[in-house]
Amino acid sequence: MKAIASPTTYEKTLTNNEDGLMVTRIRRTLTVEERAAAFEHTNKMAQDASEEERRHREEKSAKLRALRLAAGSGATPD
Repeated sequence: MKAIASPTTYEKTLTNNEDGLMVTRIRRTLTVEERAAAFEHTNKMAQDASEEERRHREEKSAKLRALRLAAGSGATPD
């Protein structure tokens, strides 16, 4: 996967009508490739988080199952 590059920066000069001051505003835009890389990165992060949550749920379920079995048989859990 391509690393996300810093966005291209454009400067736009605006005039403030009230006091006549010139104000410079910086606008950041992403190229198509950078946008695609950011989308892939976001999807990868979401998949990783989902897998981690699933693994934690499975571990918790296994622990609870062991506790229920131990409580039912009168033994102590491992």
